[in-house]
Amino acid sequence: MIEFRQWLARAAREYADYPAFISSNAVTYRELFGVVTSVSEKLRGEGVDSSHRVALIGGNSLEYILAFYGLLYTGAIACLLSVRLPRTAVLKHLEVINCRHAILDQNSIEFTLPGHIKVTDLNELAACPKPVAPTASSELPPAATGGGTIFFTSGSSGQPKAVLHSLSNHYYSALGSYVNMPFLTGDRWLLSLPLHHVGGCAILFRALTGGGAVVIPDPAADIESSLSGHRITHLSLVPVQLKRLMSSDRTGLDVSALKAVLVGGAPISTTLVERALKAGYPVHTTYGLTEMASQVTTTSAGDLPNKKGTAGKLLEHRKLKISNSGEILVKGDTLFAGYIQGDSLIKPFDNEGWFATSDLGHLDPVGYLTVNGRNDNMFISGGENIHAEEIEAEINSLENVLEATVVAVPDEMYGQRPVAFVRMAGNHALPEAEAFRVGLSRRLVGFKIPEWYFPMPAVAETGSIKPDRRVLEKLATRLIRESS
Repeated sequence: MIEFRQWLARAAREYADYPAFISSNAVTYRELFGVVTSVSEKLRGEGVDSSHRVALIGGNSLEYILAFYGLLYTGAIACLLSVRLPRTAVLKHLEVINCRHAILDQNSIEFTLPGHIKVTDLNELAACPKPVAPTASSELPPAATGGGTIFFTSGSSGQPKAVLHSLSNHYYSALGSYVNMPFLTGDRWLLSLPLHHVGGCAILFRALTGGGAVVIPDPAADIESSLSGHRITHLSLVPVQLKRLMSSDRTGLDVSALKAVLVGGAPISTTLVERALKAGYPVHTTYGLTEMASQVTTTSAGDLPNKKGTAGKLLEHRKLKISNSGEILVKGDTLFAGYIQGDSLIKPFDNEGWFATSDLGHLDPVGYLTVNGRNDNMFISGGENIHAEEIEAEINSLENVLEATVVAVPDEMYGQRPVAFVRMAGNHALPEAEAFRVGLSRRLVGFKIPEWYFPMPAVAETGSIKPDRRVLEKLATRLIRESS
C-alpha cells in the first residue's frame, strides 16, 4: 500500500533544495516535508485521525495545498469542495459524504456552517513562520495506512456524485502521466485549474513524482502574465482557456519555454488544435474522468500530426475497451473505489471490474481514442441521433466564439431540437441566429444546426469547470417560450 509519508519523504530526499511550490515565495521539497509534518501534528491535535473525512474548502493557494498534504500525511480522507458552491450545496455535499469536520479559508467563505460540523481555519492551520525540515531525532507519528480523496463529479449531466480514491489511485495516475509527459526538476507547471477538480489536483501528485515546481498564480493574475512571468514549462487547460490564449490580441505571447500543454475536460475542435500547434503550443489532447483520477489517454510529443486531434493512446496503469454499443469502459490501477453515499460505498462495476463511463468513442487500428460524446447528451430529432458535443465542437471553431454548450428542448414536430448557449470572446456581441446557421451550414447537416442561440449565463456555473446542462435545458425552454 502506498503511504503518503513515504512518498513525500522520498521527494524531500531526492529533490531536496529544488522548489516544490512557487507563489509569493518558493518552498523547497526539503522545507515542504517539515511544514507538512507540522500541519499534520496540528490536525491530530484537533482530533483528525486515519480515515476521517475532512472537507477542504478554499481557493487555490499554498495554504490549501499544505492542508491537503497534511490530511494525506495524517491518513485522513480529504474531501475537496468548490469554494464557489453556495451554503446549501456545501451542506448537501457534506451530508452525502457524512462529513463532520471542515477546513475553511475564512477569507474566501462568506457563510458559516452549523454547529455539529467542526470548523478549522485554513490559514491558522497552515501558518508556519519558517518552513524547517525535521531533524533525524524528530518524533514522527506511525506511518498512516489510510489516506485518500473524495471529489465530486461536475454534475453536468445529473446530480454530482462523491468519488472515493485511494492514495494508490493518484500515485499510479501520476506515474502513467510521467512516462508520457515528464515533469522534472527545473520544470514549472502552472496551477491554472481549480484544486477541487481532479485535473487540477493531479498536478500536485505529478510534482511529487518527478520533482517539478507547481506555480500558484496570484488570483488576480491571468494565464498570459503567469506564462511570461514564471517561464512556465507545463500547463493544464480546458479548451476555452486555450482558445483565449489563441485569441487575436494574444498573438505576441512568448510560449518558447512551454514543453507540454495538456488540454481536456471538454470537446476540442481539430481546427483549434492545429492552430495552437502552429502557434508553438505543444498541445497534448487527453481523455480523462474523475473516476479514473484524471488522465486515461493522452497524445504524445512524437505523435504524427493526424493523431493530434484524437484523445491519444492509453497511458500506463490503465485499461480501456469499447463495448458493443460504443461505450468507453475503463479499469486499472487508477480506477476509483466507488461512490460514497453516507456510510455506504457503491461500486458501479461489472463482474470483470469494468466501469462504464457513459462516454461514447472508438479506437483506431493502432489504439488512438476518439471520443464522440456522451450517452446522456445524445438526443433524437426527427428520428436522427444527435450528439451535442459534435455541434459544440463546430460552433467553437467559429470566429470569436470562446465556448458553446448545446442542449435539447422539446419540439412538437421533431421531438427534440438543439439549442446553443454561446460565450463570445472579449467584447464581441452574440451574432444573429442566421449568422450562426450560415457558418455552420458548411460544417453540419441541416438537422444538427441549432435554431436558437443564447448568451451563456452565469447561472450555468456549477462550481465546476463545466456548465450545468440541466440548468441550461430549463433556461432554454423558458427563453424560447418567452420569445414566441
